[in-house]
Amino acid sequence: MIDVRKRKTYNNRARKTRLENKIVLTENSLEGLSAPTTEELTVLQSFFPSVNVKKVYAVEKFHESLCTVLKTQLTDEIQYLKVQLNQTIFDFEAIKAEYEKALPNGTLSKSVFDDYGKKYLELQRLYDSIKNFKKSQLIADEDDRAKQSLNTKEIDILNSISSSINSNMVKLNAEIQNGKWKNPVLKFSLPKTTNAKGISKYSLESGNDMGDGTESANIMMFDLSVLKLSKLPAIAHDLFVRNELDDERKEDCIRLYAEETEKQIFTVFTTLKNYSSELQKLIEDSKVLNLFVNGGELYGTNEWVKN
Repeated sequence: MIDVRKRKTYNNRARKTRLENKIVLTENSLEGLSAPTTEELTVLQSFFPSVNVKKVYAVEKFHESLCTVLKTQLTDEIQYLKVQLNQTIFDFEAIKAEYEKALPNGTLSKSVFDDYGKKYLELQRLYDSIKNFKKSQLIADEDDRAKQSLNTKEIDILNSISSSINSNMVKLNAEIQNGKWKNPVLKFSLPKTTNAKGISKYSLESGNDMGDGTESANIMMFDLSVLKLSKLPAIAHDLFVRNELDDERKEDCIRLYAEETEKQIFTVFTTLKNYSSELQKLIEDSKVLNLFVNGGELYGTNEWVKN
């Protein structure tokens, strides 16, 4: 209620000041409409002997007739403004009475009025803070909805990609020991918290088989599927990728390498004696670079590493 009185008081004070200024300007305009007297015309003739005083007087008489109309209008305007001013003063006194009735000591001193003004401004700041807080909450909620929408669209795209990769891994897995092992499955997961941005994790698993050999085979099938389905021109598998595989799966995975004829696959072997004669011949036929000691070193010699 105080803020309403405060606003009414401010508006009435401003209106009172405007009306008072307007009345003063109108009264000044009214005073400026007086016609020149005979004495003023005589003084004019003394400075300008050749002036036709009669014509000047005639013109001023015409102006005087116009001034009479303007004076009437200005007088009416002054009366109207004074009525408005009196109403404004009356309204101000009514608001002042409301203040005095609401105040503990029943008086409206300047210090008390200023104190209420400060409290009003403090309330306004609090209202603005609450408004800004609510606005920030709306923005945060909108941001969360945008993140969720983005995550949903992202997971839809990734699920489409994983579906293609999973289908290709099923075909490859069927060639490893005649599909004896469970098919690897690539999965993407949404974030646990709704306001997180982006996919939180992915997995490449074959059911509950978490063995090192299965994980290595899954990686090889995943890489070969990405090579097959994308524009990737080549992949490289280090020796360690195959180290955890048992002999049977190891040989079948190498056969999968040989089936790729359009793109390149780079890998390395330290020895061939552990492979079947069929696989040894396949590797020898595909060999590009053979390194060995005493003449077959990559840089021509190994003398520089010896004592």
